[in-house]
Amino acid sequence: MELADQIVLLRKKSGLSQEELGEKIGVSRQAVSKWESGKAVPELENLKELSRIFGVSLSELLQLEENAQGEKPAFSCEETENKVMQMAPPTNRKRYIVLGSILAGCILALTATIIYTQMQIQGLNQQLSSIQSDLGNVRAEWSMTIGSLRTEIEESLEKQGSAISEYHFDVLSFQPISKKIQVKFFVTPKHYTENTRMILTFSGSDFEPILLEDIDQTGGIFSGTVSLPTSHEIRVSATFLENGESLSESLDSIYGFDDYLLTVTSTFQGDMSQYALIDESRGTLSINGSLVVNTQMNNGYRYPALANYPDSGVVQLYKDGKVFRKYDIDFYENQPKPNYDQGSSAVTDYYDSIAVAVPMKESFKTGEWQQISIEITVVDRFGIQYKQTTHSFGDGQSSPINETEILYPTK
Repeated sequence: MELADQIVLLRKKSGLSQEELGEKIGVSRQAVSKWESGKAVPELENLKELSRIFGVSLSELLQLEENAQGEKPAFSCEETENKVMQMAPPTNRKRYIVLGSILAGCILALTATIIYTQMQIQGLNQQLSSIQSDLGNVRAEWSMTIGSLRTEIEESLEKQGSAISEYHFDVLSFQPISKKIQVKFFVTPKHYTENTRMILTFSGSDFEPILLEDIDQTGGIFSGTVSLPTSHEIRVSATFLENGESLSESLDSIYGFDDYLLTVTSTFQGDMSQYALIDESRGTLSINGSLVVNTQMNNGYRYPALANYPDSGVVQLYKDGKVFRKYDIDFYENQPKPNYDQGSSAVTDYYDSIAVAVPMKESFKTGEWQQISIEITVVDRFGIQYKQTTHSFGDGQSSPINETEILYPTK
């Protein structure tokens, strides 16, 4: 009996379905199905689990019980030959039959032993590969840990020579019309007096330097709020003033204030085809399926005040330049809408992306149209619009997805 048949027999004997057996082992029902059909062979660990679940030894599962235990096999070539020799002398024909049977038995026993040994070797090779993979992961983790420790040590050494004890900032809000970010900075110097003043300077390649001089000092912590441009890189430096003397120090380079926008993409799932019956520019157009609109969010974890999400959306079907039909996009039909306006501390979950399928079923017959197009408009929490013309039919061709047009609010 083959191993596949043995698994089927023992599973049914145990009263288990393929899915139940897979759950006990930790594999899928499809994996069990492949074992039972002979399309795949269980790994050594799975063979051990099968023998445990069925209540049989591994050798019994492989039908090599006595060979696997190192005992004398059910038939021994030598023993059988001795018995034959003790028999009455057979005829030449019978002698050939008996000797042939002995040889066949020996071949079968040897073949079974080889198969079992190969399976053990295969299992050991898989275990070795797993160990090598684990070692590689450990090596990578140690490299990352060592690199992190090196960075921390370097930063610690730098701080020892720094005039700053602590420094951090919070992003408060984003103003899409002016394209400005409200940021509050906190700086704690190592040494200060009541006469110590501080000025923060912000500079970048795409804007003139900005000075923040209106800074409060409470308990040795200097803090102030400034409106900064949505620049990709902003360099921050602090200058301490006291008794006519000044000390300046570079604090930070802030990246990513320009990375608050959504990324909008779409795909059509279903049938969207044009059959040109008269000429290449017009024909029967069939639209039957769903337009899947996906929005990707950025910066939710780094700057909670900039955490963006789609607020609303609409899909418009145009026929010869006029709106033929509208489909509203409900991004939050199956999930709660976030409310980041409650403050950073109230935000516990950030969305990475939201996808919505918009069902569409339309048919335009020959001669009824010249140009058909599908347009998506998504509005985010800041009122910024993202427009795409995803499909356009007419003039003998169909266009792919266009680039996103981003429109900022004007008031």
